[in-house]
Amino acid sequence: MLTLRDLQWRRRRFIIAVLATAIAFAMSLLMSWINARLHNEPGNILKVLGADAWVVESGTSGPFTASKVIPAQTAEQVAALPGVTRAEAVVLLHSTVEKTSGQKRSVRDVNVIGLPLGSTRAAPVAEGRQAKTPG
Repeated sequence: MLTLRDLQWRRRRFIIAVLATAIAFAMSLLMSWINARLHNEPGNILKVLGADAWVVESGTSGPFTASKVIPAQTAEQVAALPGVTRAEAVVLLHSTVEKTSGQKRSVRDVNVIGLPLGSTRAAPVAEGRQAKTPG
């Protein structure tokens, strides 16, 4: 009974404590979700590309965060390994593109995925035509 009476007198403190606890709980859930997304994203990218594994140079921080380039001929060496049915060279490029139209300036993120000609992994062309020669 004494505790209930104390809560009535300190209602504001109680509400602030409950809200602070709710915010802390929500932040922990958000951080957990972000961590899970960052952990699962490389696997999702491999699925989109139809790959089982990604080959990078030794000492590289990761396939999607590093800018180290390995020769395209490495794909042929990997394809010759036992248990590998196919290997293709892939180039990923992330950049920003600036567009100015009169006084209006906009910046967009652009991701470019480069695949060998005739690759079965290439997405269908939505507009324009597919490349016929390298370059």
